[in-house]
Amino acid sequence: MSSLLHDYCNGAPALSPFFEQPLNAFCAPSATARAWDPGLLDAVQRYQQRLGIERSICGDEHAIVTGQQPGLLTGPLYTIYKAITALKLARKFNSQGNARVQPIFWVGSDDHDFEEVRTAHLLSKKHETLSLSYAPAQDIDRFPMYHVPVESSLHALIDEAADQAPGSEWRAEVQAFLHESLDASASFSDWNARIMAKLFAATELLIFAPDLPEARRAAAPVFRNELEHPLRSTHALNEAGRMLETAGFEAQVVKDSAACNLFVVIENRRCRVRFENGRFHLPDAGLQYTQGEFLKLLDDDPQAFTPNVALRCLVQQHLFPTLAYVAGPGELAYWGQLKPLFTQFALPMPVVYPRAQGRISSMKLNKLLGKLHLDPDALLQPLADLEDTVMRASAANPAHALLQTHRAGLQALLDRIALDVTPLQKKYPNAGSHAGRFRETVGGAWDRFERALVHLDDTQSQTIQQQVQRLQTAFAPFRKPQERVYSVFSHLFEYGWELIPRLIAELDVESFTMNEIEL
Repeated sequence: MSSLLHDYCNGAPALSPFFEQPLNAFCAPSATARAWDPGLLDAVQRYQQRLGIERSICGDEHAIVTGQQPGLLTGPLYTIYKAITALKLARKFNSQGNARVQPIFWVGSDDHDFEEVRTAHLLSKKHETLSLSYAPAQDIDRFPMYHVPVESSLHALIDEAADQAPGSEWRAEVQAFLHESLDASASFSDWNARIMAKLFAATELLIFAPDLPEARRAAAPVFRNELEHPLRSTHALNEAGRMLETAGFEAQVVKDSAACNLFVVIENRRCRVRFENGRFHLPDAGLQYTQGEFLKLLDDDPQAFTPNVALRCLVQQHLFPTLAYVAGPGELAYWGQLKPLFTQFALPMPVVYPRAQGRISSMKLNKLLGKLHLDPDALLQPLADLEDTVMRASAANPAHALLQTHRAGLQALLDRIALDVTPLQKKYPNAGSHAGRFRETVGGAWDRFERALVHLDDTQSQTIQQQVQRLQTAFAPFRKPQERVYSVFSHLFEYGWELIPRLIAELDVESFTMNEIEL
């Protein structure tokens, strides 16, 4: 399969049928956007105040939207990078366009996959990966995040994070804010929104939660369309996925042919919706409705209806005149299946803009990388392979130098044996395969001999092992990119609230390569 992110950023023609506008044609608007729903505008303004921030919104702005499901301590760093990307794109357009562009962070409070977001990972002051998990006492299975409670056990988790992460004079202030914001929060998603509001308080970023009653009412026409044409969007989504696969890319969303693209919240639990034999079924709740009954439920209780990952993008476009959505690599892939849905719902498809990528380092870590001649991307390899690579490359290792002088001669001998055996294959057909196996056996034995020799210096071996492990823990925890694992609080306790302005200043959101950020 091709890399959709790479091909998309490079304008691959094979992807043009799947997106409304190419990335390189993205430009600032010249005209005022359609007006926001008045009730929604008022609710969003009041929501900012509730979160402790002020935003000047007129309700005729275009939007650049990004978002993420709520995660413990904001989840991985890429959540912050997505918000910064949306913010800096909006600033760019506001500096050169005739119409105002509002950056919006969409808190995915409808999401119910709590297992995915309940754990936060921090880089500890001992250069280890600290994993902290929230386990509510009550049963929250299938609860959307706006119903997940924040229990007192989270206070102990905050204290452990503050104690174990690198700290400074900022530690107590950041720690105190987390406790105060937790006490003020009504739910897990509300706490997440309050933290994001604090981090970006000094910017123009607007925080939005789709569970606001006014947002649900404003989004009702999208759900009505879905219910009046059951499974039409499901068919279009699956067909677009098949077309993506034909073009050489992987389909990210594959739906059961009877599954609708929405959920209904019954007694705080998010229930799947299926359409079979002319009726809507909620198998998680043991309920079923005729189309008329389901439409009446939507009219009576729009708060109960929540979109799935595909329909959410349409709700977003319906609520806000969105120029662009800032997406991660996985999101970019499923957006490639959504163009026919935007057509079905008579909504313009926004530009899908890849988020900035970032890797936070320090002077000490960069110096150690240079000393060991390692590239940060190489740290995604298994630890044992990294240690061997560094040991073999060590200029102070005489064993490796000795073996290198003989390796070329051994390789030439093996090549010669294989060549000399070739004429024998007419009489002995298996001679060539035996020679190949012999060559592999000798090469493998030589590698083991070399590995044993270069590790004979226990002191050097142990030092290198510790250094490599420290680098891998910092840059590639669990052999994943740092931005996909560590929370921003790994650094906030040490650098304080000024960390966010530093990240905003240093992230190049118009470059789709990794940004190196030395703190």
